[in-house]
Amino acid sequence: MNYGEQILIARRRKGLRQKAVAARAGINPATVIDIERERILVQEATYERLMGVIEALPPAKQVAA
Repeated sequence: MNYGEQILIARRRKGLRQKAVAARAGINPATVIDIERERILVQEATYERLMGVIEALPPAKQVAA
């Protein structure tokens, strides 16, 4: 499993939006999208920063239907 896929899975498990993760990590939301879709290679430092943000953020609240 590559870095982009790991980020995508971790983010989805917590129900987080790409925009929220990008804002906390200080990067452009389009960059998160490109990383997750493997359009660009992510540097290890960026991967660690994104995963740290995902771990630090609480899970998204579920909206009642």
